[in-house]
Amino acid sequence: MEDFFDINMGLRSRFPLWTNFEDYSPDELLEIAIKIIEANGFKLSKNAYSALKKSFVDIYENADAQSGNGRMVRNYVENLIRNQSIRIAEENTSVYEMNLITTKDIEKVNIAEYDNNFDLEKKLKPLIANETAKAFLRSQYKLIKVKEARKKLGIGSDLNKFNHMIFTGEKGTGKKTVLNILSEMLYSMGIIKAKKIVVMHKTELSDLIDQPGGIEDVIHKCLGKLVFIEHWDLSINEEKERKVTTELIKFIDKNKNRTSIILSGKRSSMKDLILADPALSYRFPIWVDFEDYNKKQIFNIALNLLKEKGYFLDQEAEKGLGRAITEIDNSQGLTLKNGLMIEQYLDHLIR
Repeated sequence: MEDFFDINMGLRSRFPLWTNFEDYSPDELLEIAIKIIEANGFKLSKNAYSALKKSFVDIYENADAQSGNGRMVRNYVENLIRNQSIRIAEENTSVYEMNLITTKDIEKVNIAEYDNNFDLEKKLKPLIANETAKAFLRSQYKLIKVKEARKKLGIGSDLNKFNHMIFTGEKGTGKKTVLNILSEMLYSMGIIKAKKIVVMHKTELSDLIDQPGGIEDVIHKCLGKLVFIEHWDLSINEEKERKVTTELIKFIDKNKNRTSIILSGKRSSMKDLILADPALSYRFPIWVDFEDYNKKQIFNIALNLLKEKGYFLDQEAEKGLGRAITEIDNSQGLTLKNGLMIEQYLDHLIR
């Protein structure tokens, strides 16, 4: 929604009130689960309570952006009750245990595990353009594999001393799509402990400067995850800029590669900002640039988006869509250079 309103500035003044519904915490997920379990006439054994709590921590850490975690809990409990029913049918249990959920039932629920069947090429196949980002993902995958092989042979390696990155480009050019693939890849290889990406804004960090614990306490909670800091090129108070950068470098040096941090912003301003600070540039050696889409790429993105929504175009409609993209591209200097803009256009078209 933030991205949508950023490219429709006129809407912000007409929709001034925002209400954000935060994800449930692991404790809240557990509380919801217990209520559903009890409402269905079941109860937990002592050990099952601890096991269930651990499971919801895993679920919370590895939920993706599309997961509605309240629905996730309900589905989890349904599987849990199903497993309990199967166990009761197969075992000779007492009357007391007929409605008792144990650790055995929880262990059978498919909680998050490392996905050792991760297929990078399959993930990259639907990704249109972004050739630089694709090459980056492939090279990182190979580099990590080499590092793992050297480690098994007992050979020391300084490869990828710092794994922090810079993503540059306009909004809607595929940064977050690539970020999700990167997160899955690193998780499958055991580099990070959770697929869930922590997204921050530079202003959020600057607001933490004078607070107890400051930036270090907040980012420390993100160890084992990807941290994506948006709008790093945003101009803030010079003193705060210096303090934010200093605190970030201090955290990186203290924790080495226990987390991966990605700074994001527009191409030209990011280069000026990062390269002007040798200490920051040294700790963020990996640069990935996301170029604007051309008209042909926008057209292919549009076809994919329509397919995902269950729509298909005949030959004439495809030609019409191509003409419309060209007309919009040529009108009043407007350029359909990112996926957000074409998605907005298609939503209007479908309505």
